[in-house]
Amino acid sequence: MGAITSTCLVAVEGISFAGKTELTHRLKAAGFLRLYELAEKFEHGRGFPPVPKTRKEAEASDQWFLAEEIIRNRDAAAAVIAGDVVADRSFLSSIAHVVARARVYGIDNRSDHANAVLAALASGALVVPWFIYLRQDVSVFAARRRGALQARV
Repeated sequence: MGAITSTCLVAVEGISFAGKTELTHRLKAAGFLRLYELAEKFEHGRGFPPVPKTRKEAEASDQWFLAEEIIRNRDAAAAVIAGDVVADRSFLSSIAHVVARARVYGIDNRSDHANAVLAALASGALVVPWFIYLRQDVSVFAARRRGALQARV
Protein backbone atom coordinates (compact mmCIF):
# COMPACT_ATOMS: atom_id res chain seq x y z
CA MET A 1 0.00 0.00 0.00
CA GLY A 2 2.98 2.28 -0.02
CA ALA A 3 3.65 4.54 2.93
CA ILE A 4 1.49 4.14 5.98
CA THR A 5 -0.88 7.02 6.42
CA SER A 6 -3.40 7.39 9.19
CA THR A 7 -5.05 4.14 8.07
CA CYS A 8 -3.64 0.77 7.08
CA LEU A 9 -4.52 -2.65 5.71
CA VAL A 10 -3.41 -5.67 7.73
CA ALA A 11 -3.87 -9.27 6.56
CA VAL A 12 -3.82 -12.21 8.96
CA GLU A 13 -2.36 -15.43 7.54
CA GLY A 14 -1.76 -18.94 8.85
CA ILE A 15 -2.99 -22.49 8.45
CA SER A 16 -6.66 -23.32 8.92
CA PHE A 17 -7.77 -23.23 12.55
CA ALA A 18 -4.76 -21.11 13.59
CA GLY A 19 -7.03 -18.41 15.03
CA LYS A 20 -7.14 -15.96 12.10
CA THR A 21 -10.89 -15.40 12.17
CA GLU A 22 -10.89 -15.07 15.96
CA LEU A 23 -8.12 -12.45 15.80
CA THR A 24 -9.84 -10.47 13.03
CA HIS A 25 -13.09 -10.41 15.02
CA ARG A 26 -11.22 -9.22 18.12
CA LEU A 27 -9.53 -6.49 16.08
CA LYS A 28 -12.94 -5.51 14.70
CA ALA A 29 -14.19 -5.18 18.28
CA ALA A 30 -11.17 -2.93 18.93
CA GLY A 31 -12.11 -0.62 16.06
CA PHE A 32 -10.71 -2.13 12.87
CA LEU A 33 -12.94 -2.60 9.87
CA ARG A 34 -12.99 -6.34 9.11
CA LEU A 35 -12.69 -7.66 5.57
CA TYR A 36 -14.36 -11.02 5.03
CA GLU A 37 -12.56 -14.24 4.15
CA LEU A 38 -13.54 -15.69 0.77
CA ALA A 39 -14.87 -18.84 2.46
CA GLU A 40 -17.37 -16.65 4.35
CA LYS A 41 -18.59 -15.07 1.12
CA PHE A 42 -18.97 -18.46 -0.57
CA GLU A 43 -20.80 -20.58 2.03
CA HIS A 44 -17.68 -21.75 3.89
CA GLY A 45 -16.13 -22.91 0.64
CA ARG A 46 -19.17 -24.69 -0.82
CA GLY A 47 -19.34 -22.00 -3.50
CA PHE A 48 -15.71 -22.47 -4.51
CA PRO A 49 -14.73 -24.16 -7.76
CA PRO A 50 -14.34 -27.95 -7.41
CA VAL A 51 -10.96 -29.36 -6.38
CA PRO A 52 -8.95 -29.48 -9.62
CA LYS A 53 -7.83 -32.81 -11.00
CA THR A 54 -5.89 -31.52 -14.01
CA ARG A 55 -3.56 -28.63 -14.73
CA LYS A 56 -6.24 -26.96 -16.88
CA GLU A 57 -8.76 -27.19 -14.02
CA ALA A 58 -6.11 -25.88 -11.62
CA GLU A 59 -5.44 -22.86 -13.83
CA ALA A 60 -9.17 -22.09 -14.08
CA SER A 61 -9.58 -22.45 -10.30
CA ASP A 62 -6.58 -20.22 -9.63
CA GLN A 63 -7.91 -17.56 -12.02
CA TRP A 64 -11.25 -17.64 -10.20
CA PHE A 65 -9.59 -17.21 -6.79
CA LEU A 66 -7.33 -14.43 -8.06
CA ALA A 67 -10.32 -12.58 -9.54
CA GLU A 68 -12.15 -12.87 -6.21
CA GLU A 69 -9.06 -11.68 -4.35
CA ILE A 70 -8.91 -8.63 -6.63
CA ILE A 71 -12.56 -7.90 -5.75
CA ARG A 72 -11.68 -8.23 -2.04
CA ASN A 73 -8.76 -5.88 -2.64
CA ARG A 74 -11.13 -3.27 -4.09
CA ASP A 75 -13.40 -3.72 -1.07
CA ALA A 76 -10.37 -3.22 1.21
CA ALA A 77 -9.27 -0.09 -0.68
CA ALA A 78 -12.74 1.38 -0.26
CA ALA A 79 -12.85 0.47 3.45
CA VAL A 80 -9.35 1.72 4.29
CA ILE A 81 -10.51 5.26 3.49
CA ALA A 82 -12.73 5.03 6.58
CA GLY A 83 -10.19 3.46 8.92
CA ASP A 84 -7.78 0.62 9.61
CA VAL A 85 -8.77 -2.63 7.91
CA VAL A 86 -7.95 -6.19 8.93
CA ALA A 87 -8.36 -8.95 6.35
CA ASP A 88 -8.89 -12.60 7.12
CA ARG A 89 -6.31 -14.08 4.69
CA SER A 90 -4.87 -12.51 1.52
CA PHE A 91 -3.43 -13.44 -1.84
CA LEU A 92 -0.63 -15.22 0.03
CA SER A 93 -3.11 -18.00 0.83
CA SER A 94 -3.60 -18.67 -2.87
CA ILE A 95 0.15 -18.95 -3.36
CA ALA A 96 0.42 -21.39 -0.44
CA HIS A 97 -2.47 -23.42 -1.85
CA VAL A 98 -0.84 -23.66 -5.29
CA VAL A 99 2.47 -24.79 -3.75
CA ALA A 100 0.72 -27.38 -1.58
CA ARG A 101 -1.28 -28.68 -4.55
CA ALA A 102 1.92 -29.11 -6.54
CA ARG A 103 3.57 -31.04 -3.73
CA VAL A 104 0.60 -33.20 -2.76
CA TYR A 105 -1.20 -33.78 -6.07
CA GLY A 106 1.58 -33.13 -8.58
CA ILE A 107 -0.44 -30.44 -10.39
CA ASP A 108 2.25 -27.83 -10.80
CA ASN A 109 1.35 -24.44 -12.19
CA ARG A 110 3.29 -22.46 -9.58
CA SER A 111 5.11 -20.37 -12.15
CA ASP A 112 1.93 -19.37 -13.99
CA HIS A 113 0.17 -18.46 -10.75
CA ALA A 114 3.16 -16.50 -9.46
CA ASN A 115 3.25 -14.53 -12.72
CA ALA A 116 -0.48 -13.79 -12.49
CA VAL A 117 -0.11 -12.55 -8.89
CA LEU A 118 2.94 -10.44 -9.80
CA ALA A 119 1.04 -8.91 -12.75
CA ALA A 120 -1.90 -8.07 -10.45
CA LEU A 121 0.50 -6.46 -7.97
CA ALA A 122 2.27 -4.50 -10.73
CA SER A 123 -1.04 -3.21 -12.11
CA GLY A 124 -2.29 -2.17 -8.67
CA ALA A 125 -5.17 -4.68 -8.75
CA LEU A 126 -3.59 -6.21 -5.63
CA VAL A 127 -1.65 -4.40 -2.94
CA VAL A 128 0.72 -5.78 -0.34
CA PRO A 129 -0.80 -5.31 3.11
CA TRP A 130 1.00 -5.49 6.42
CA PHE A 131 1.03 -9.16 7.39
CA ILE A 132 0.42 -10.97 10.66
CA TYR A 133 1.29 -14.66 10.49
CA LEU A 134 -0.21 -16.93 13.13
CA ARG A 135 2.05 -19.91 13.52
CA GLN A 136 0.26 -23.01 14.69
CA ASP A 137 1.31 -26.61 15.25
CA VAL A 138 -0.36 -29.14 12.95
CA SER A 139 -1.56 -31.17 15.94
CA VAL A 140 -3.56 -28.14 17.12
CA PHE A 141 -4.99 -27.80 13.59
CA ALA A 142 -6.10 -31.45 13.67
CA ALA A 143 -7.75 -31.14 17.07
CA ARG A 144 -9.56 -27.91 16.20
CA ARG A 145 -10.69 -29.34 12.85
CA ARG A 146 -12.13 -32.44 14.58
CA GLY A 147 -13.98 -30.18 16.99
CA ALA A 148 -15.37 -28.04 14.17
CA LEU A 149 -16.52 -31.09 12.23
CA GLN A 150 -18.24 -32.54 15.33
CA ALA A 151 -19.98 -29.21 15.96
CA ARG A 152 -21.48 -29.31 12.45
CA VAL A 153 -23.10 -32.72 13.01
